[in-house]
Amino acid sequence: MPRLLRDFANVTGGRLYYKVDGRGEPIVFIHGNIGDHRHWDKQFSVLANNYKVIRYDVRGFGKSSVPEEDTP
Repeated sequence: MPRLLRDFANVTGGRLYYKVDGRGEPIVFIHGNIGDHRHWDKQFSVLANNYKVIRYDVRGFGKSSVPEEDTP
């Protein structure tokens, strides 16, 4: 049975919000320069039945922090 995990990953210069669900081979969803992790809502739920599905908000979008100025 898939189990939803929601958390923040601490990265250089900030934090990234992510969600993980399912088991098996991983699939990572990355949204474009608009929106956030919710862009993949329909695919996320369906694919979590057979795969470990990971999606996150890129820096400055959704719940992820805006990068600090000194971040390389």
